[in-house]
Amino acid sequence: MYNNFFGFREPPFNVTPDPHFLWVNPTYMEAFATLQYGIEEKKGFVLITGEVGTGKTTLLRKLMRTMGSTIHSVFIFNTYLTFTELLRLILRDLGLPARSEDRIAMIEELNAFLIEQLTRGHVVCLLIDEAQNLSDDALEGIRLLSNLETDKEKLIQIVLMGQPELKDRLDQPQLRQLKQRVVLECRLAPLTNEEVRAYIDFRLQAAGYQGAELFRPDAVERISLYSKGIPRLINVICDNALLTAYAGSETTVTRQMVEESAHDLRLGKHVRRGSPPPELETANRPAAGFQSKEDDRAWESGSADIPPQYERRLARGGRTGLSWGGIAMLPMLVVLGVGVAVFYPSDAEYYLASLKRNLGNFIGVAGDPTPKAENRVAAPSEKPASLQETEKSAETDASIPERDEPPQPKIGKPAKESAKSRAGQARSPAFDDREIRRKKTELQIVKAIQNRAIDGVQVSVVEGTAFLDGRVATERQKSAAERATRSVSDVKEIQNRIEVNQESGVGN
Repeated sequence: MYNNFFGFREPPFNVTPDPHFLWVNPTYMEAFATLQYGIEEKKGFVLITGEVGTGKTTLLRKLMRTMGSTIHSVFIFNTYLTFTELLRLILRDLGLPARSEDRIAMIEELNAFLIEQLTRGHVVCLLIDEAQNLSDDALEGIRLLSNLETDKEKLIQIVLMGQPELKDRLDQPQLRQLKQRVVLECRLAPLTNEEVRAYIDFRLQAAGYQGAELFRPDAVERISLYSKGIPRLINVICDNALLTAYAGSETTVTRQMVEESAHDLRLGKHVRRGSPPPELETANRPAAGFQSKEDDRAWESGSADIPPQYERRLARGGRTGLSWGGIAMLPMLVVLGVGVAVFYPSDAEYYLASLKRNLGNFIGVAGDPTPKAENRVAAPSEKPASLQETEKSAETDASIPERDEPPQPKIGKPAKESAKSRAGQARSPAFDDREIRRKKTELQIVKAIQNRAIDGVQVSVVEGTAFLDGRVATERQKSAAERATRSVSDVKEIQNRIEVNQESGVGN
């Protein structure tokens, strides 16, 4: 709807798992390298977990697009299946006719196909999304599929992709055999506050946007807050905020638009527009209602939400009725007000206004707003006038209303830094195959060293040179770690900086 208005080639914030919009940071780069390494090196089981909406399915689809012709993949996304139904889907995706409904017959047919692919130098992998929904019977059946192997390698590579509760499932005693077979594991984490800005800019650029800054910095801060760094929620909020901007013929997305979208999506409790988010408003507020004049003024000015007791009253139409207790308190309040006016004239104006509002609450009539602090006579306990003037001037400079800001530049006339140039500076590079290969090489070296029962070695690869650091027990282990590193084909040179524990001896 708004593509032409903003100059998008396609919608930038769809929630579909389009690999074209996959933005990668070091965490996603490591997960992708883990997947590639586990499949190509025939490691058996690979486990990837992440919260809802962190891009697990998108990562799998990107992996499938980068696979060569010698890798045959089966992608399972509906996991409310029995193991027999799962077998039937696997055979169908591999182009094998299920000649029998018998489970053993289907396994034998699959085994014959896997052996044939092994002789051709091909790899078969099973990619299971939403694996946390699999039944215990289906998970145990998948474990038995990993028994299809030769003396030297696995015939089928299995990737389990799911939410964090998948790890809890594998911790159950009845699934401990499957847990032990997981060779590689990685966790997708939500984006940081800095990465949210880069993520938004990347998707705008991928959609063809070439204009000025579209999301203001304070709007991005609110997007990060409400989304908690979850990419899917970022997409939903941005899409709704763009729709709000389009409806108002605005060329920039403001903080108020984001807050309105978050309110409509029920991502945060906001009684009135412009109020701070719950994380900020409850940080310094007492637990029960308003305890100070500052709290009262914050509510009257619209910068704080209405406390529960006021919400209940407003939900009944603003009237509570005049109870007998209220009638009995009225004379006491009036007498107290007169006393304050006589003995504390500096606070009389504020008290009388508050009294009027409170009386209105008793009988259901709204009182006048509380007088602003700068209009009151300075009380002896308050700061000197000169200091107040200094602070007032600073507050005036910092509290200019947004409607007085100069209009934002139109699209195509970027007085500000363009989103494309800013994205090139702030975001991580697009999918970098060299970085993927580097990560994969590091994983290969680590696994080669661990296969020799050597611990305590850290590995880093820079332009084909492998740097080995850490501490081992013997010189023999140090030499074995170097030999293991040389067995990895992409390693051109080795810098062995491993130290040997002196107390272990040299000839052990």
